[in-house]
Amino acid sequence: MTVGLRVTACLALSMSVGACGRALYTPIERSPDAALDAPGLDASAIDAATLDAPGLDAPAADVLDLDAFDPLDASERDAPADLDAGGWVLDPLGLACARAETGPFIETGRFTTPGQAYGVWFREPFVLVADTTGGFSTFRFDGTSFTMLGRVPTTGWTEAIWNRGDDIFVAAPGTGLSVFRLDDAGTPIPIDDDLVVGVEARRGSTAGPYVYVPSGGDGLLAYTFEADVLTPVGAALPTTAWSQGTWADALGRVYLADGGSLRVVSFDGTTFTEIDADALPGAGRVWGGGPVVYVAHGAGVSAYSFDGSTLTSIATFPTASNARDVWSDGATVFVAAEDAGVYALSFDGSAFTLIDRVDTDGVSLGLVGDGRYLYVGDQVGGIKAYAGFQCLERSTS
Repeated sequence: MTVGLRVTACLALSMSVGACGRALYTPIERSPDAALDAPGLDASAIDAATLDAPGLDAPAADVLDLDAFDPLDASERDAPADLDAGGWVLDPLGLACARAETGPFIETGRFTTPGQAYGVWFREPFVLVADTTGGFSTFRFDGTSFTMLGRVPTTGWTEAIWNRGDDIFVAAPGTGLSVFRLDDAGTPIPIDDDLVVGVEARRGSTAGPYVYVPSGGDGLLAYTFEADVLTPVGAALPTTAWSQGTWADALGRVYLADGGSLRVVSFDGTTFTEIDADALPGAGRVWGGGPVVYVAHGAGVSAYSFDGSTLTSIATFPTASNARDVWSDGATVFVAAEDAGVYALSFDGSAFTLIDRVDTDGVSLGLVGDGRYLYVGDQVGGIKAYAGFQCLERSTS
C-alpha cells in the first residue's frame, strides 16, 4: 500500500525549504507485508533527501556499565495515590528506572490540541507541548484526562521544549528561543517579553552554564542564561547539513544530530571543537544520559557509545517510517516513528529487542515519560498518555 503524508513542519534536510524551514513530505511506498519490526534494514540505502530524523555511533558492549553512571537529575518520590500507576515520578532527564512493566501500550487519555503536537516534555507535575502553529501549551494529567492550564500562541511554529530547573526553553524555528517559567497553577510566565532570539531554534539541551541550540542552517549555537538574561557566547559551529537536535552530557560533550551525521563536539566557552562524527542520513534527535546515546533517524533508531575520542555504533533497530524522536527512562527505549506509531524497545548493551508497538491516529512526532505514563505528541490526535511501562524499580546508582 501507499502510506502518504503531507507534513508541513519547520525543518529541512535536502528538501525544498520555506521561510520557516518547513519541509513538504511526499508519500512513502511500503509493501503491505512489510513487518513494522523487521530487522536488517540497511540505513546506508536510505536516500537522505527523504529523511528527517537522527543517527549515531556507540561502543562495544563491555563498555556499557549502566550502574557506573549517575542519573542527571532523577527524583525519588511516590507517585500520587490517585494515579495508582506504581513506582516513582522520574525526571525525564535522568535514566533512573532499573526495571519497568513490559506493556502492552494502554491509552489512558488524550487531548486534541489546536496545532500539531510536535514536541512533548515533562516538568513535574506538568506536561508541556510544543504545538507547531498552536504555540506552547501546558497540561495536567490525572490518569484519565488532560486539562489545559495555559497556552502561549505567540511563540510561532513551536517544535521543541526542554528545561533546566525552573527555566523552560521553548524552540520555534523562524521565531527563535523563548524562556518561560511556570507558576504553581502551570501557567507559562515569560521571563522577558523581549527575550526571543531570532534563530532557527530546534531541540536543544543544557549542561553546566550553557544552553546549546541547534539552529538549522546556522549550525550549533551556545548561550548562557543567568540573571534572567540570555547571552550568546562563542562562535557558532557550522552545520554540515541541517542542525536538528542535541544532547549535552555532564562531561561537557555535545552530541549533535546534524541532518546527515552524528557529531560529537566540545565547547570551551569560546570555541566548538569537533571530536568525532559518523555519517547517519536523517539524524534528527538525540537522547543520552548514560553510557549509551540513542539517535532517531530516517532508518530507525541507533545506539552509540563514545570513549572520549571515538564514536562507536552498537546497534540499529529499523522502524517502518522515519524515526522522529527517541526517549529512554533507563529500562525501556521509546521511539516515535511517524505513521508507524510508537515502538517500545529493550536494549541489552549490544542489541535492541522489540517489546511492543502501538499505532497512533496519524503521525507520531515526539514523546517523553515520567515513570508512570508515556506522553506522545501526534500530528492528528494531539497529546496522548499511555500506561503499560510504569517504572517498578528505581536505579540505585
